[in-house]
Amino acid sequence: AMRETDLIDTRKFLDRYNGDAGGSRSSDVGSGGAAALELLYSNAEQLRTVFSFLDTDGSKTVDRAEFRAGMDLLNMRLPSAQRLPDADILFTQIDLDGSGQIDLDEFCAVFRA
Repeated sequence: AMRETDLIDTRKFLDRYNGDAGGSRSSDVGSGGAAALELLYSNAEQLRTVFSFLDTDGSKTVDRAEFRAGMDLLNMRLPSAQRLPDADILFTQIDLDGSGQIDLDEFCAVFRA
């Protein structure tokens, strides 16, 4: 079960992300974004919290619908300048094996520097 404090951690996660419209990996977000992503990757617990937030059915994978719903909820909590505008593009970039499901390993791999 998610606690309100987990949502605060999730907000910190997104506050550190630079909100690049492409939702791209660290190599594509510039030096400031890359530094933030590297910091986040070093905190595996925070990444697991975000993944658990997205995995609403507890299947240990996040499908496109779960991801889109999670991004919508997270975006409601962020200032407009920091919102991720296209959850589908970000999902495709995180779904490294193209399976239509994101597992925790894929999710964490995106945050490697």
